[in-house]
Amino acid sequence: MGIFVTFHIVCLAWIYFRAKSMDDIYEVMNQIAYSWNIKLLPEILYAYAGIFTVIFIGFVVHWLPSKLKEWYRGTFIRSPWFVKALVCVAVIFIIYQFRTAGAQPFIYFQF
Repeated sequence: MGIFVTFHIVCLAWIYFRAKSMDDIYEVMNQIAYSWNIKLLPEILYAYAGIFTVIFIGFVVHWLPSKLKEWYRGTFIRSPWFVKALVCVAVIFIIYQFRTAGAQPFIYFQF
């Protein structure tokens, strides 16, 4: 529970670092608190389907039994070098597909 609360407090505090003015902070907080439109949920899920898929896969892999995780790690280690190379290229390609359109400035540059 402590991790959950800490994560959300930190995420909420980032709003203050990213906002350009107090009006922006008020607008974001207002949208978080009052702009719930459940009808948009299917559109959001469709628009971010790739991201939700990666998150889901991450949860599934995280909660797999340790014995299964050790099995696929061992399988990867024992595989030939070209299979390892193909897996690495595939992972790099997938990560590259989730890049942002533009460079995001470092959050502390505004200070």
